[in-house]
Amino acid sequence: MKGSRCRTTVVVVLALMSVAAFASKPSTRTMAGAAPNLTKQAPLDAASPALLVEAYGKLPLSFEANQGQTDRRVKFLSSGSGYTLLLTGDEAVLALDTSRKSKVESRKPRPEPGSANLLSRSAAFGFSRSRAAELDDNSTLLRNPNPESRNPAVLRMKLVSANRSPRVTGLDELPGKSNYFIGSDPAKWQTDVRTYAKVKYEGVYPGVDLVYYGNQRQLEYDFVVAPGADPKAIALEIETQSSKLENRNPKLAVETSGDLVIETDGGEVRFHKPVVYQEQSSVVSRQLSPISFQAQDTAAHPKSKIQNRKLLDGRYVLTADNRVAFEVAAYDATKPLIIDPVMVYSTYLGGVGFDGANGIAVDSSGSAYVTGRASSLDFPLVRPLQAARNGNDSALVTKLNAAGSALVYSTYLGGSFADYGLGIAVDRHGSAYVTGVAGSVDFPTTSGAFQSTLGGGTDAFVTKLNPPGNALVYSTYLGGSYEDVGSSIAVDHRGNAYVTGYTCSTDFPTANSLQGVMGGCYDAFVTKVNHDGSALVYSTYLGGRLFDLATGIAVDRQGSAYVTGWTESTDFPTVNPIQPASGGTVTAFVAKLNAPGNALVYSTYLGGSGQDVSQGIAVGASGSAYVTGFTDSADFPTVNPIQPGVSAFGSAFVTKLNRAGSAFVYSTYLGFGGRGIAVHPSGNAYVTGIGDPSEGHVGVAELNAAGSGLLYSISFGGSDEDMVTGIAVDSSGSAYVTGFTFSGDFPAVNPIQTGHGGEPDSDVFVTKIGAVGP
Repeated sequence: MKGSRCRTTVVVVLALMSVAAFASKPSTRTMAGAAPNLTKQAPLDAASPALLVEAYGKLPLSFEANQGQTDRRVKFLSSGSGYTLLLTGDEAVLALDTSRKSKVESRKPRPEPGSANLLSRSAAFGFSRSRAAELDDNSTLLRNPNPESRNPAVLRMKLVSANRSPRVTGLDELPGKSNYFIGSDPAKWQTDVRTYAKVKYEGVYPGVDLVYYGNQRQLEYDFVVAPGADPKAIALEIETQSSKLENRNPKLAVETSGDLVIETDGGEVRFHKPVVYQEQSSVVSRQLSPISFQAQDTAAHPKSKIQNRKLLDGRYVLTADNRVAFEVAAYDATKPLIIDPVMVYSTYLGGVGFDGANGIAVDSSGSAYVTGRASSLDFPLVRPLQAARNGNDSALVTKLNAAGSALVYSTYLGGSFADYGLGIAVDRHGSAYVTGVAGSVDFPTTSGAFQSTLGGGTDAFVTKLNPPGNALVYSTYLGGSYEDVGSSIAVDHRGNAYVTGYTCSTDFPTANSLQGVMGGCYDAFVTKVNHDGSALVYSTYLGGRLFDLATGIAVDRQGSAYVTGWTESTDFPTVNPIQPASGGTVTAFVAKLNAPGNALVYSTYLGGSGQDVSQGIAVGASGSAYVTGFTDSADFPTVNPIQPGVSAFGSAFVTKLNRAGSAFVYSTYLGFGGRGIAVHPSGNAYVTGIGDPSEGHVGVAELNAAGSGLLYSISFGGSDEDMVTGIAVDSSGSAYVTGFTFSGDFPAVNPIQTGHGGEPDSDVFVTKIGAVGP
């Protein structure tokens, strides 16, 4: 290992909660009153939680250097609604508000809007407002300057037999500053107090560093263990405000699930069972951050593995002297070892027949929405709009709550023949929009809908459900006299729906079109439906003489639609193209329409001399388009690639175009993926697809904003075929994937449905993967 840059990273995550204390953009915070700097929160009404989480989802938690604003033993402090964290030279002290008891759970999503507690990302303390606190002179309790909260709960975490004087430094300074004007003596004021994204303790054990960081309102910490160092040396001593926790005291327990649970006066703090894995390569870049994935027994789940990594057994252990340690199975000490948080939830959904999902969306509260097809007569239904399947197959629409613990609603949607849901979107109010293909002459439509009858063959459909899922706001066919398929849907802030797909109908409905005539069977189409489904704002063909199929659509804040798919046409319409000509028999395309829909802003081929199929598109906050798909072209255009070459059996690709569509920001092959893509406001791209082509794994990867590295790359599944079809991402960076599985041993984590409902047929699966560290 001489000269190797390998490092062993042991990660334990404590998810705190709530709205970030500091913004990442340049700002100045001015404080007056008691230290440390916690501003009181106004009471929240029933509608506030989702709006606050959405508004503050992009803000990082930060660490403020102590320049005299609190006890001198504190090196750095961080705070938020309901808690204060103080980092001293050798311990972390967490003060929790006890004005409202609550259950605290690491990586648990927040409840539906309207509940009493404001939860953020995946953990919550649910306390009603901030509390200021500091170390008292004896350094044994936290002094509470606010008399309304008389008994703050205190959790103290100290490393056992560790270096008592490690070097403590702030890393990644943030532009925000804090100012304290406390009292009348200017000499005691502190100004321009620096804030940092991370705090590093160097050498807490031989070969071990400890790094605290805030990942979008959520506190996390990593143990970074050098090759050859012993992770068994790491042990935590946890104390409450009153006394040290005793052995087997119910306030400290490891449950049968492997979760570590700590009871405090302020609520229950829960750490999920850690995942342990080891890199198989000899060099690891620091940008390969930990992932969130449920640890499964590798013998029982041979396909539940991290790509290029080996899963190991790892767990929390309560030692005889009342401490928390890690127990790790035998591993190669010369290679990296990761102990990390878990998959948040993963569940089957299905009955005795063939059921599968084709699309997924997530709202601002973390609730997931899924659409697909159900052939089962006993598909799980909750408050269904349509309680029975009338035909051979029916579309399905299902909403899971934010915790993934229950269905909010689940319904069939279809007529007497075969109908499939292929794409889904959700607006800011929680209304679901679904598109797909309808073969039924009696597919449910609503009064006043744009097209109330089947045009012929199969039609696309566009359906909007109200937020409770118990009524159709509108439902309409969309098609001509031959075959029409709606493959993807997006929605803007005004409730207009944008649909794309493909058609072989010469009489497909058009309006204000940029291409009014079909170029050849099949052509892509792009349609904008108004907010109540009564009219088309615009509708256009998009294609050349041969096959042109659109597979994905996205919309930006200005109402411009972005479309991707693949084409066999050498005369596919191009405007300001990066690549003006098709290089092979099948080539991907990327097109942007202007807001009126009557012109292309840009349209380009994307591919090499082989076959290139694009299957998903997303648009970033800046207007850059992100596309993914599959290619077997050795000369697929790459720019700053993570993976420079195509594999023997083909590879996924991920490509980002600049806002003007005039150049690639990055373009790379990937070992897997290519089925769907989503983009976080930070610019990180999330890709899903086949994780192991030889076995049918589900794969998920996150690329950093520059496209220069993977933050994680995982694959998981069961012992039979598993196929992922869609991905979504929430404001915290958690990824949601769906598809179908034939496996009876697909990983199930906190499932709604514990077992496969229809072997040997398929079930829907829905999986949430928690956000990673920086």
